[in-house]
Amino acid sequence: MKYLFRKTKVIYDAHLQEYKIYVKNFLFWKFDRSYKVGTYMLDETAKEHAINYAKNILNTVEVYRSE
Repeated sequence: MKYLFRKTKVIYDAHLQEYKIYVKNFLFWKFDRSYKVGTYMLDETAKEHAINYAKNILNTVEVYRSE
């Protein structure tokens, strides 16, 4: 099995009030998703969700590839 992502990072954008998750595959960082802080999600909750997602995405593996 081959892991698809080597590293992840979570960045807080104060202007947009959201936590952005980026993944690194080879040389490049790619945006994956964000958790917006607002009326439905508090700051600490959004931060916890973003960090947990970033940790879990590191376990994404390629199981099969057709030749």
